[in-house]
Amino acid sequence: MSTAAFTAKLHADIRDSTGESKIQQSVMYAIPLGLMSAFALPFKLNMSFKSAKEAKDYVMTMAATAGIRKGQNVGERMVVNKLTNTEQERGKE
Repeated sequence: MSTAAFTAKLHADIRDSTGESKIQQSVMYAIPLGLMSAFALPFKLNMSFKSAKEAKDYVMTMAATAGIRKGQNVGERMVVNKLTNTEQERGKE
């Protein structure tokens, strides 16, 4: 997911959770999370492997991509939860 798309997604999640538009926080957190996509290795959709190395490389690429996506989703949830908790604490004061 690109940084711009991740910013939009994060902004929408923050707005849904807090009811406020927090553009600066969306951009600040989405840039590093979106740049994680650069670590995803491109892979070919070739399911006929000619060697065990090709099969291993394919599996490693799929695992790395899944890990990156999971990391992005966990990071996004952490940001939204942090901002939601901050809003709730302000309401208690």
